[in-house]
Amino acid sequence: MSTTSLIRTPLLFLVLVAFGSCPPPRPPVINEFTVVPTNQCATVPVAVAWRADAASGRLVITPATGETPPDPLPSLAGGGFRFATARTDTTYTLNVERDGLTASQSQMVRIVPNPFVTTLTLEFDCTGRTWNLPMFSDREYGEVITVESFTNLETRPLVLEFGGQITDLPPGIPTRLLSPVRFAGATPWRARLPGGLSPQCTGGGSTGGGGPTVVPPPVRIEVRSTCPAPR
Repeated sequence: MSTTSLIRTPLLFLVLVAFGSCPPPRPPVINEFTVVPTNQCATVPVAVAWRADAASGRLVITPATGETPPDPLPSLAGGGFRFATARTDTTYTLNVERDGLTASQSQMVRIVPNPFVTTLTLEFDCTGRTWNLPMFSDREYGEVITVESFTNLETRPLVLEFGGQITDLPPGIPTRLLSPVRFAGATPWRARLPGGLSPQCTGGGSTGGGGPTVVPPPVRIEVRSTCPAPR
């Protein structure tokens, strides 16, 4: 083996060792990214929160709302702010970067129409002998969505308990609340028949008899809600 080959071999070995000892770049990681509520009125702010392990990050809002988030974001270890929504469905995208590597997450907020009309289905509870619907979370619907009226879509009258109010609902006639309440209230929706009448589940475990449990069908109530005027 020549002297040149003897010199070149150790040098090549040292180069390989040097490059092999460098750790690969650490990719950025988004640990948390939330946007709440997921249904909101036009232009009303939502709460955006993030937590990431990265060198830098930026928030992009689509379509533009007239607000410009800090670029880069001042803190990735744990931060958040309230940002306005657009007049149409609005997407918030968190982009983070480190050593040329990137990561991204997006959350969309649905902008509800104004007025906001939806039909709720209340299932019958065999124990309480009422039709119930669990309360909506503030993570689902914005706190500014206000219930204005109900319409009983069944053929028999109902009594609805919601938001601390008891409202008689004749079939098919829109009924306004005495005082508007939040759609995402802290109480469940509960309906019953007027005059102390109450159906019950039959058969099976509900009465101790045999056969499958027969549960009265659910009831449907249309809810009309409104948003504040866009700013």
